[in-house]
Order: sequence, then C-alpha cells, then structure tokens
Amino acid sequence: MKLKYNYLWLSILAVIVTSCIPNKPKSDISFALDLENKDIQMAYEAGYKKSKDTLFSLFHHADPTIRYIAVNAFASWSDSTAIDSIAALLKDSDENVRIGAAYSLGQIRNIKAESYLVNAFQKFDSLNNNQYFNATLLEAIGKCGSLNSLKQISSVKSYKPSDSIVVIGQAKAIFRFATRDIVSNEGTKAAVNLVVNTSYPYDARLYAANYLARAKGIELKNYADTLINAFNAVQDHNINLSLALAITKSKTTSSFAFLESELGKSNDQGIRYNLISNLKQYTYANADTIAFQYLKDNNPVIAREAGSYLVQNGNANDSKKYFNYFLDPTTNKAAHIEILAASNKHMPYTFSVTKTAINNILKDSLLRVSDIYRKTDIIDALSYDVTNFVFIRDATQKAPDKVIQVAGLASFTNILASPYFSKVYKSNYIPYKKLIFSYLINGLMSGDVGLVSTAAVVLRDPILGLKTFYPSDSLFKIVLKRQKLPENVEAYKEVAKTLSYWNGLPEKQPQDIGFRMLDWAVLNNISDSTTCEISTSKGVIKILMLPSKAPMTVANWVELVKRNYFNGKNFHRIVQNFVAQGGCNRGDGFGATNYTIRSEFSHIYYDREGMVGMASSGADTESAQFFITTAPAPHLDGRYTIFAKVIKGMDVVKRLQRGDKINKVTLK
Repeated sequence: MKLKYNYLWLSILAVIVTSCIPNKPKSDISFALDLENKDIQMAYEAGYKKSKDTLFSLFHHADPTIRYIAVNAFASWSDSTAIDSIAALLKDSDENVRIGAAYSLGQIRNIKAESYLVNAFQKFDSLNNNQYFNATLLEAIGKCGSLNSLKQISSVKSYKPSDSIVVIGQAKAIFRFATRDIVSNEGTKAAVNLVVNTSYPYDARLYAANYLARAKGIELKNYADTLINAFNAVQDHNINLSLALAITKSKTTSSFAFLESELGKSNDQGIRYNLISNLKQYTYANADTIAFQYLKDNNPVIAREAGSYLVQNGNANDSKKYFNYFLDPTTNKAAHIEILAASNKHMPYTFSVTKTAINNILKDSLLRVSDIYRKTDIIDALSYDVTNFVFIRDATQKAPDKVIQVAGLASFTNILASPYFSKVYKSNYIPYKKLIFSYLINGLMSGDVGLVSTAAVVLRDPILGLKTFYPSDSLFKIVLKRQKLPENVEAYKEVAKTLSYWNGLPEKQPQDIGFRMLDWAVLNNISDSTTCEISTSKGVIKILMLPSKAPMTVANWVELVKRNYFNGKNFHRIVQNFVAQGGCNRGDGFGATNYTIRSEFSHIYYDREGMVGMASSGADTESAQFFITTAPAPHLDGRYTIFAKVIKGMDVVKRLQRGDKINKVTLK
C-alpha cells in the first residue's frame, strides 16, 4: 500500500513540475458577496450554528458562492465526521469551491483527509487552470499529512522560480508540517534552497524563512554560512527577521560573530531585537559580555531584553556584577528592573546585606512608579527573593487594579520554584509553602476570572509539588461549576486543566457555550472599502474592514465601536516583532464581554505586518480583545480570525507600549 501511495505522489509531482505555470498567480478567492442577500446570510448562519445537515444540503446549491460559504464554514471547527462529505467538493465544477474544500479539509487537521487531498491533484492540467487549487492542496496536506508526505513534497527538485503558485504551496506545506512538530532533513534543505534564491516568489521565501526560524528540532549548523550570505543579500526586513533567528539557532562560531556584528552596526531595531532575544542559544560563558554591553544600549527595548537574558540565563557567580551594572550611571535606566531581577534571582541568600538593598530599591520603586505594567515587572523582580512573599501578598491582594492582583498571585511561582526557599525557611519551609498554597486557593475561590485562571495555572505546575497539600479534586469540581459561561470561559478552561492534572482524568471541555448572532442590519453600509480610525496616545491607526472575510466579527466590531466600548481601553500586551493587543476591559488580558462570537477562519493570512485579528482562548471564544501584528506571523494562520488590516499608521502601531490608551475608535 505504501509503495502505491509513494508512486501516486511521484506521478502527481512529476506532472505538476512539467507544466508551465503562470508567473502571476491568482492571489485570493474573490466573490461578489452581497451580505444583504438572504441566501448568503442563511449560509453563514448555518455555519455559525454548526448546522451540518443544512450545510451539507447547501453543497448542492446552484450558486457556487453559497457552496463556497457552506464548505468554508467547516474551516472554523474541527469535525472529522464531515471529511467524507467535504471531500466530494474537491471535484466541484467551480475552482473557488474546490479551494474552499481543500482549505477546510486542512483546517480539520485529521490524517483521514490526507488521501483525499493527495488524490485530488489535477495531474493533467495543460491549460494551468488548477494551479491555485493544487497549491492549496499542498498546504492543506501540511496541516494534516504524514511525515512521508512531507518528505515527498520537500524532495521535488524540478520546481523553477517561475512555478510561482506551486512553489508557494510547497513552502506553506513545509511550514504547516513544522507547526505540528513534523520536520525532516528534506524539508529543511528545501526551505534553505527557497530562501537563498531571490528569484523564487516572495511569499515562498517568507514562509521558508519562518520555517527555519520556528521549526523545532531542525539542524542548521551546516547552513549557517549560507543563511548569513542570504541575510546580507536579501535586505528585506520581514525575511531577515526570521533569518536572524534561524542563523542564531545554528549556534555556530560564525553565527555568533554575525550576531555580534549585526547588533553593533544594524539600524533595524527589529532585527537587533531578534538577535538579542536569541542570545539564549549560546552558552553563558560566550554570551555574557554581549548581554552586559547592551544593558547600555540607547534603545530601551534592547537594553531590557539584555537584562531579561541575565534573568533567565545568569548565575550566582556574576550576581553581584549585575547589581554593579544597576549602579553604573552609563547603564540604560530602562533596564534597571530587569537587572535587579537578575541579581535578586541569582544572588545567594547568604548575601543578605546586598539582597536587602536590592529589595528596598524595588519596594521603593513599586511606590514611585506610576506605570501599572512596570509595577508588575517590579513585583516579578521581588518574587525572586523568597523572603518577599508576605510583602507581595499584602501589596497586591487588595490593590485597586486587577492587573496588580493577578501579578501578585502569578509571582508565587517564582517563590515556590526557588532553590533557596527550603534553605531560607528550613523547618518552616513546609508551613510557609502551605501558607502560599492557601493564598492560591483563595485566588481560585475568588470568582474573579483573572485570579481564578492564574491560581489554576500555578497550582498545576508539577515543579511546585502542591498536589500533596490537597489530594482531593472536589474543590476544583466546585470551582469549575461556578464559572459563568461564556464570559469566564478562560477561567473554566484553566480550572479544567488543573482538575485533569489533579485527578488524572481527561480534561473536561465546556459544553457549547453558545454565541451571539448579530443583526445583519449592522453591516448595512459596511463593505470591504469601509475604514476605521483608532486614535491612540501615540497617534492614529487606520484599518480597512474585511466583512467579506469575517462578516460576524466585523459586525461585532461595528457594534462595539458604536457603543464607544474601546474608548479609554489600553494596549495591555506588547510583544516585539509580533503583536500589539488591546480591548481588554480589565487591562490584564482576562477581560471579556458577556457574550462570545464564533471564530471565522478563511483563506487569508498573517503574512504581513498590520493584520488585525481577534484574540481568543480557543475557538469560538472571541469577544472584544483584538491584536495588530507588527511582523508576519504565519503560525497564527487559520487559528485566529482576521477581520481587518492596517492601511495607515503602522509606525504608530510599532511605537505602542503597554498602557498606551485607545482614545477613540471611529468608523469612516
């Protein structure tokens, strides 16, 4: 059977590469969607309601637009029982419908779909009418296929740069396999070949670069110099962001020299950030001097990241040196908290005088600093000294801001995990550990979504060994039942995971928590040309709405805007070269409305900066939090709803910091 399967692959790929594929592929699935059309509304609603029978009946609708909407609905939830029915549409007369079927089969992420996808290749396509479909099939196989399929896809050597569509499909397939932790030497070799050859299509090279940066368990030592040469030749910000990570993953002498050189000479702060953040790839003995050097960098983000390296990778021998860098007037003050955290974490408890000085500085800073998010960093720094647990509890338990309360509870992980905890408290070690356990139980029982979620996460950390204090799972069952859905769905999921850890049983999934079906009239006068302006404390961001891609998500956004929901909310999460996230009504990331909406995944990608997506804690848990990407993030593809994209103001997005306000959001 395997020989027959391999022969099928070889015959398919051999035919594909002999075709003359057009240089300009069809770039998107395009329908003239009339969202006021009742049949179109009915098709979307069937998807939102997960009405399989209705959707299956629409597979036979005369209008290909309806068929496409119906089959694409399955891309938003993983229902392996629908695979056979969806597969029938791989033979639909309309290419867009076939593409929708292929995309949905990939999204289901079940090996059962693999044979359908492989057999659907249009092997004899002399007019090249099916190349976009074939590329979608390749990508879909990457989401559900076997290691054998990865090797077959990766091993094709006949693709030419002019084979634009299929090459992009190949690159996406290799990347999708990697997101499932399926990698091969053939895949890595193919990715390197794509990324170093500038005549290949940009999208293929972008996904190949992301594969090299993100794939786990791949060996890049033999490619380090090749990738360095590619980095110097490419001069493309987005591709080089990934190449910087890939090169440093190789851990070679030449890659370290590259890191050192680029940190010193590059004017691209995004590249510099990726390099300093990947300093962890090298031994501390080699990397410490670079970390020390960039504590003095003029860019506060770089200096803080250098400090964070010392927190995560430092040692006791240098702990006093860290404190000396805090005292050094040439050190960037923006990194002071990280430096104190590193010193506090690694300094032996016997250095009581210096540790007392460090803690006094941090406690004083906690009172003086007005930035609430910087306060959470200070709390984290304090938690690296086990003697601070009572202070942290008293300072955070009744704080007026939920952000501080949650940070206090989360900090107990550092205290309990410290190797100094038992040494400092000796005979009182167990009683004090029980006391912290009681703090966590109080958080679990509080009814506050942030505290419940955080306590649940800390309690199930196997390193902390807290299960012995309360072997019964009864308390977690009670807390689970108390979670009000849908707004507390995140807390429900975290408690369910902890309950599973406690009793060893499968994780209990929430019942279908329902969703809000918005009025279609909300979308009157809203189209793919509608824009929205987000006025922030750093400037204005202009986004283009995409109702044809995610109509209910756009409708939800429009309603929230009209209610002035976003006004006064802040951006609570900033991850360099990734996202700026806001819209939380608590400011700590645990806020939500009292309803949820369905996920809406469609054939659109996080392949550029400025894509606007809905934050979630899993499928169908979206409500009001959103994020804007600050770099390509293809690992989010098909997992987070895209409903808009930035068309002006990316410079503003990249200047955002935690705590920056959304002043007003206006539809244009």
